[in-house]
Amino acid sequence: MKILFIGDDQKIGYSYYQFKILKKIYKDVEIINLKKINNICFLLNKISWHLNFKFYDLIILFFLKNKANQMYDLIYVNNETLIGEKSIYYLKKISKKIIYYCTDNPFKNGDNKRWDLVKSHFDLFDMMIFMQKNRLIDSASYGIKNKIWIPPTIKINEFKKLSQKKIKKKYDIIIISTYRSERELLIKKLLKNKLNIQVHGDHWERSEIYTKNRSIFFSKIVNDNKYVETLRSGKMSICLPSFENNDDITHRSFEIPLVGTMLLAKKTKTHEEFFKNNFEAVFFNTLNDCIKKCHHLLKNEVKIKKITEQGSKKINSISNIISFEINIKKIISNLFLN
Repeated sequence: MKILFIGDDQKIGYSYYQFKILKKIYKDVEIINLKKINNICFLLNKISWHLNFKFYDLIILFFLKNKANQMYDLIYVNNETLIGEKSIYYLKKISKKIIYYCTDNPFKNGDNKRWDLVKSHFDLFDMMIFMQKNRLIDSASYGIKNKIWIPPTIKINEFKKLSQKKIKKKYDIIIISTYRSERELLIKKLLKNKLNIQVHGDHWERSEIYTKNRSIFFSKIVNDNKYVETLRSGKMSICLPSFENNDDITHRSFEIPLVGTMLLAKKTKTHEEFFKNNFEAVFFNTLNDCIKKCHHLLKNEVKIKKITEQGSKKINSISNIISFEINIKKIISNLFLN
């Protein structure tokens, strides 16, 4: 099977990881990162967050035709926003099937104008794959009929190997996440309660607490070994899916217990589907409830250890269910059978 993968080619990201999995399964797989075709495309990607006009699609189409000018069995588009109606129709002409994997929320306004070019044309894809179950409902008004949900992609085998080395639990709580207003409130409460925390992620310089507490903030981790090591250095790690994006699960929902750290997560329907509360993970309802549970758990590190162990066992027991490799093989197989 000949596949064209359109998505981010940054080695650390899950877009490139999915490309590698597809290449492992199907061998003949090419990758195009539209943002890196040339400086014009790079610029369009930057300004499309604030100004996103239909004629951008014509510009992308012009350059896309030079990059993709042969026939494919499948075109796999990963969370790409730089394509519109004409580009999608072109891609359909040069492929038997075309699917779109969406990790974000194009149906909210959290990303400003970024999704304006593509979201009205999701119905043109042979299959839409969402990482959040909520999107199946959110997408109803866009006429998307062929859609499916699969769990977040995680590097199960890779992270297992990186978790073999013993590591000291230096921090009460590790948080790895992009800045969001609700997460900022959480950090404020954790600091007020004098908990020993570290925060890693993008855009925390926007926070009003950043300047006075710079010692706890670190930039986004771009190395798998460092990422796993950082997660494992905490007794617990808090997972707070983005309220603004209407998320109810994240990649870290699985990564935290996988690498051997206790998952303390916002109580959501999807979290409850995967983990038993107070046995394989601990759920909180509000930020104040989160703080109470932090204090309670830190007084009983034996309990933290037991929940950590059970959480890790749970990930191992459901590895086939949450495996991107297994899920994508099923989806592609069914797509071509139909």
